[in-house]
Amino acid sequence: MTAALTPRRRDRILEIGTGSGYQTAILARLAGIVFTVERLPDLLVEAEERFRRLGLTNIRTRLGDGAAGWLEEAPFDGISRSRRPARA
Repeated sequence: MTAALTPRRRDRILEIGTGSGYQTAILARLAGIVFTVERLPDLLVEAEERFRRLGLTNIRTRLGDGAAGWLEEAPFDGISRSRRPARA
């Protein structure tokens, strides 16, 4: 997914589905800022702790359903969807 985005140092990236934070951390090393949304509180707390331990300061997190994006921070230079879609 990261290769398809080809993030650059000035890019603003939206990631839907933080999960463990692995993909987020990679994006944070390549992009200017990463906005990531996770719907599971426990996963988000663990990922935020990882980001702190790694010294990643260009990540903004949000708890919630990422399907609506993050309108207050739009527009984005790229969007990564890390989680599988919910079933209808």
